Amino acid sequence: MQKNLRFIDGTFVTSSFPFNLEVTHLNGNKGYGLKAMATYFNIPLENIIAICDEKNDISMFNIAS
Repeated sequence: MQKNLRFIDGTFVTSSFPFNLEVTHLNGNKGYGLKAMATYFNIPLENIIAICDEKNDISMFNIAS
């Protein structure tokens, strides 16, 4: 199901547990949220770190240095 949902334009699909599926708007992920917060607080992305433990954190991890 996860593979098929990825083909729907404008969606972001991930999971935080083996039997959990998260389907959100393309910009509804932790990476986009982290980037928005950094912009709002005027914090350069190179000054941000992320600690991640599941697949739904990968977008956040990719934004942080």
